Amino acid sequence: MTIAAETTFEAYLHAIRDLPLLEPAHEQQLFEQIRAGQEAGAQLQSDLPLSASARAHLEQLVARGTQARETVIAAHLRLVIRIARQYTSRGVALLDLIQEGNLGLLHAIDHFDPAVGVRFATYASWWVRHAV
Repeated sequence: MTIAAETTFEAYLHAIRDLPLLEPAHEQQLFEQIRAGQEAGAQLQSDLPLSASARAHLEQLVARGTQARETVIAAHLRLVIRIARQYTSRGVALLDLIQEGNLGLLHAIDHFDPAVGVRFATYASWWVRHAV
């Protein structure tokens, strides 16, 4: 890693260190918002005629879903780093492992079902390891 990359990476680690973890109830609420946003987005993309108020409501649900997704991602970045560090001895740069792990995290968000009763971090660990 170059000095600039090392400094940037240290700044990244410092920035995510202070991000709060999610309580189970808040996590479930966020995933409900994500799903509602996805469903609203699908309705917006369909060719069904919508009133202006219905369209505005659906757009608001999409925005809330996007914000909820970003919150879940931010809360689990430390998980990705922890898992990626376990694979550094295999000849791949840590930054590349983190990037692949982040893709696994995104995949986990798309496929997670909170109704199963498992915490998201448990579910996401498998997808992050698989991606790394």
